[in-house]
Amino acid sequence: PNLTPSDLPLAKLSQAQLDALPVAHHQIEDLYPLSPMQQGILFHALREPEANLYVTQMAVALQGLDVSKFLHAWRQVLRNYPTLRSGFVWQGDLPTPLQAVFKEAELSVQCLDWRQQPVDEAELDALRQAEYELGFDLQQPPLLRLTLVSLAGGTTHFIWTSHHLLLDGWSTSLLLGEVMALYAGSPPSRAGQGVYRDYIAWLQSQDRASGEVFWRRQLRNASGPCWLAATVHAPQATGNGYWPCRLDASETQLLQAVAQQQRVTLNTLLQGAWALLLRHYTGQNTVVFGATVAGRPTSLPGAETMLGLFINTLPVATTISSAMSLSEWLCGLQADNLQLREYEYLPLYDIQRWAGVSGDLFDTLLVFENYPIDKTLRQSSSGLGIGSVTQHDVTNYPLTLDVAVNGTLEIGFDFARSHFSEDDIRRISTCLMTILLTIARQPEAPIGAMVYTDCEHLDNQSANMARSEIQPLLEAVHRQAQTQPHAVALVCGDQRMSYAELESRSQRLAQGLLAQGVQAGDVVGLCLPRSAEMIVASLAVWRCGAAFLPLDPD
Repeated sequence: PNLTPSDLPLAKLSQAQLDALPVAHHQIEDLYPLSPMQQGILFHALREPEANLYVTQMAVALQGLDVSKFLHAWRQVLRNYPTLRSGFVWQGDLPTPLQAVFKEAELSVQCLDWRQQPVDEAELDALRQAEYELGFDLQQPPLLRLTLVSLAGGTTHFIWTSHHLLLDGWSTSLLLGEVMALYAGSPPSRAGQGVYRDYIAWLQSQDRASGEVFWRRQLRNASGPCWLAATVHAPQATGNGYWPCRLDASETQLLQAVAQQQRVTLNTLLQGAWALLLRHYTGQNTVVFGATVAGRPTSLPGAETMLGLFINTLPVATTISSAMSLSEWLCGLQADNLQLREYEYLPLYDIQRWAGVSGDLFDTLLVFENYPIDKTLRQSSSGLGIGSVTQHDVTNYPLTLDVAVNGTLEIGFDFARSHFSEDDIRRISTCLMTILLTIARQPEAPIGAMVYTDCEHLDNQSANMARSEIQPLLEAVHRQAQTQPHAVALVCGDQRMSYAELESRSQRLAQGLLAQGVQAGDVVGLCLPRSAEMIVASLAVWRCGAAFLPLDPD
């Protein structure tokens, strides 16, 4: 039967437009517009098809897998969830791209038997890369495929390649949980609890006018694009690179404790550190970067268990004042993030237009991952042995930071080699880690007193020696005040001053100077005789990010 406009109220098409669709009507179960994030992803995927942008891949070793039962579970979820049977159409005179839910879609599966041959990790890497580079025909569902490699010893290497147009990270975790439950013999738990078209309908009912007012006000101080790549020499290379770094368990716990103490989320703390880094590199007092938000509205029933792409990329714009303390500024950033949630549904292309900036407002994206894929697999009742999980995807941004906390804070830098070299990323990651640890150890310090370093990480004893030789004086005094507070720091005649007292007095004087209007980069005159107070005053000025000029009292 032919579809009519009345069959598809969300699509808002004429009969002529429906008839011109490149899909036979009898194959279509539903047809509706895209979310803002889907529109952006589709645009970039069509503009650079050879780059395979937003193709995602997960691989994991499964011990004791029953392949037929596993594939049966996947086929069942494909039948149960319309999102997984969606393709995308944009041709002709459509007013906007549409997603077409097909009545049926055949699961694409490749099963390889490598049990009789030795297989090393390089061969599995090559197979994963070949699967990744195949890409997808975005019109033809399902935009996912499975590869199962049977290896010696009862291990199956499972590769799941899909397109980000279908699912966000939370949905991926939900879907894996559903597959593993079906594999274990449990009944479907989420089918019928709301579908993605409900979310699209919710989006269409939202107030754009109030959102425009909010975003214009939020971005009023952004004078222009905030591009980190403009601060380094473009290496003119091709492809993408990846640079991992992490804090150890004790450093991660310290960071979590400080976030809790300051009543901010770890996500806000990471955003603050990245904002400070951008200010350091770009010299802009108002910096802007992208952040991924969950986008699941609390007012939409069943949103937490729906499958689909709910996330959105939004600009985080923050003005940084040297006179503010880190804790005060982070609390303000947290408040901005909470307010932003009310308007997180709006498209990035509209928000950037309202900001009055032509082109991209930012070139870095911060993704704080809160979906427990490893945990989902390991907590399933499937009885399978689960190996380490690897994931891979590429965005259109020159630099994407993937942040995850699994006992330790892990940050993966996905970078375009046309914009950043590996040396650039190594320096940037070192600087970010320095900022994070400074926030963790001195959350009440004024921003103007922050000490930045782009120095390379060295190994073991050499690293410790190098750090001790170049350690800034403020940092050295603070460390002594923490570890040996009662040790004598200054001797002047009969006067003795401990490190704790030196730290406390210089901090109090710094707060007084900041209250008087001293800012980073200022020069403060010191008209004092040779004395302990001269040292206190020097340190206080440095804490403000300013320089001191000694004046001879005579």
